Parts: sequence; structure tokens; C-alpha cells
Amino acid sequence: MEALKKTLSFFIPEDVIEANRRRYTRMSGVGMTVTVGETYYDVENWSEGGLLLKSDNNNIPSSKYTDLEVTLRFCGEAGMATLKHKGRVIRQAGGRIAIALNPFDDGDKVMFGRLVDSVLTESFIASQLN
Repeated sequence: MEALKKTLSFFIPEDVIEANRRRYTRMSGVGMTVTVGETYYDVENWSEGGLLLKSDNNNIPSSKYTDLEVTLRFCGEAGMATLKHKGRVIRQAGGRIAIALNPFDDGDKVMFGRLVDSVLTESFIASQLN
């Protein structure tokens, strides 16, 4: 891996690589839905930084960089958890909508962290049982 990194750094400066690296780990959208207005979307993947939603092209919000109130619904072993938050559309293509989530305040960050922990724990348990 280091050899590849060294080779790539010859062509791409290290600061550019770091700037393009994701800040948060992406997780599968299984068991999660998002509501924007009255429309439900399935989630392809998500992280603390954003969401990638599945959509037919008829349900895409009006334009790029549109501010949205989103309701995140997680369904897991412990039941249903709901978190309302704000974000904005940053990309729309191929029936998918990318939403960047605004930074979480302290209370929401704790709740979101618990949801992430729950999803990771359930995923680990499922992987060990199969």
C-alpha cells in the first residue's frame, strides 16, 4: 500500500489526496429511510457527513444546493429511531441524490453517534452469525 501511495504522490500532491479523502466512514443504507417533505427515499449509503439517496428522477428536489429539512429513520434491533436534521443537495445524477448534512450540534451528534454504533454492532453480529 505504501508503494502505491508513493507512486501516486509523484503524480498527485499529498495535500490534494488528503483534501479529497472522506472524513467519515460510509455505511450501507439498509434499514434506513429519509423523508424530505412528504417524499420517502431509500438510502444507498450514509455517513455523518451526508447521504446518498435512491430516487426516480420525478422526485428529485428542485435544484442543486437546495437547503432541505430531512428526517432520518433508522430501523434496527432496538426499534425505530428518528432524527431531524438539515442538509443540502450537492449532486443529482442517475436517479441518485447526494445530500451533505450540516454539522451536528452536541445533542444530535451524541444521538447520531449512538445510531452509528448500533448499526455497526448489528452489522458485526450478523457477520459473525453467517
